[in-house]
Amino acid sequence: MKHLLTLLLASTLIGCGTANIRDDYKLDTASGEGLVIGSITYDGAMAEYRINYEREGGGTRNYFSAGAAMYPAMPRNDFPTNSFRGALFSSALPAGRYLIRKSSTSGGMVNSHSTNPETIAFEVAPGKATYLGNFHFVPVRRFNILIGAKVIHLDQLARDQPVFQKRYPALTNTPIKTIEIRNGGLGESVKTEIQVITPGGAVISTDR
Repeated sequence: MKHLLTLLLASTLIGCGTANIRDDYKLDTASGEGLVIGSITYDGAMAEYRINYEREGGGTRNYFSAGAAMYPAMPRNDFPTNSFRGALFSSALPAGRYLIRKSSTSGGMVNSHSTNPETIAFEVAPGKATYLGNFHFVPVRRFNILIGAKVIHLDQLARDQPVFQKRYPALTNTPIKTIEIRNGGLGESVKTEIQVITPGGAVISTDR
């Protein structure tokens, strides 16, 4: 029972990321929402990797994710022929300006997130699609425990667009606008806050 409560607490801390659109989704200017597309990929062993965003001025806070924090989950892998793993995200958001402020990871009982990353701004336009880029995570481990990750922001539209078109054939001819992409590391020197869930369910936080 104590182990079950620990798993439930871990699930609560992880939360639910922004859902992908349905297969039959259609862009509609009158809906007041737009489509954001991107991908999260990662090297090494399985964990959950997240890009956290918020609406400028307050309101919506959530994240896009790939991978899975705990076994025996089998996360989707949209890039099976490559040396890395990951998934495309295709999500509908209300029109407005958003900010990506941090990245985070979760592996087993250890959660970590960047505490001072570079900010990436993006605009969601009603009835339009916007590509946010590829966020590639290079996990950092200590004693084989995931304690964070370096994140590289890349323009991989040429690779990601065919994956998007295969998943959503009704949107094959949709024009996709690309934001300014760094094509380099994000916050290489940032600190990471680590949260460890003890067998008793307590959460211990520390910075590194």
